[in-house]
Amino acid sequence: MQRAVVAALIVALFGLACAEADGPEAQVRRLLAEIEQAAEEGDLSALRASVSERYQDESGHDKRALMQFLTFQVMRRGNRNAVVRIEEVALRSDARAEVSLTAGLAGTDAAGGGLAGVRADVYHVDLDVERESDGDWRLVWAQWWPTNPADLL
Repeated sequence: MQRAVVAALIVALFGLACAEADGPEAQVRRLLAEIEQAAEEGDLSALRASVSERYQDESGHDKRALMQFLTFQVMRRGNRNAVVRIEEVALRSDARAEVSLTAGLAGTDAAGGGLAGVRADVYHVDLDVERESDGDWRLVWAQWWPTNPADLL
């Protein structure tokens, strides 16, 4: 009898863990990991796919303008290393989340070489992501500003 209770408890806990692993917060965190990987690999197609057609920010950027900025950032670096530290994922509903993170992208200037060509930029970033009608989470708003590299620690 005790074995049956323990087995039932284990199954219930495993079920909860699986549900949480695929819940909205886990899905948002997967999106952020995919964006980080795409930035590091310079995969503009994957970055573009993670941004909503409805993207708009306070600086007047739409998706096209954001992609121009990201393309510039990718093209000006040779080897890239992206580091993201997620500070908070705040679910506002099952289909909307606000994210606060610190992101750094280091690499060599396309024209530079050796240590003299190394560039690193660190930003604090606030994001809004939403689950769209196709079920995928996408970036709909972002705001970023330079911050101290120590914020990544």
